[in-house]
Amino acid sequence: MNEKENVKHIIEYVGGEHNIKKVWHCMTRLRFDLYDFSKINREEIKALEGVMGDQLTNDQYQIVIGTHVQKVHEALTNELNIEENSEESQSASTKKKGFFGALLDVVSGVFGPIVPAIAWSLDD
Repeated sequence: MNEKENVKHIIEYVGGEHNIKKVWHCMTRLRFDLYDFSKINREEIKALEGVMGDQLTNDQYQIVIGTHVQKVHEALTNELNIEENSEESQSASTKKKGFFGALLDVVSGVFGPIVPAIAWSLDD
């Protein structure tokens, strides 16, 4: 997968560089705080190579990348010309959400990537 090309598309499909307030990552997802969620082109993002899915919550847009999310995040921050501070942003987000919200993020981050495999095996 070419991270540099994918992040250019991701930036475009989340509404452009000026629509991004903040971006960070957890173990498997890119996480965005955006100014206008209506600018997201979810179908195009889900069609990108290496994207396993997405999730739109009240205050955050998440793109499920998988275990190589750190490489994608690094390419994204380089493209946006911003400093990497994923740990600081992640801990601030966890404090804002509280314990239960953070626990749900961990559970969904762990089990989210295997849901397609489970669904596929149930089709047989």
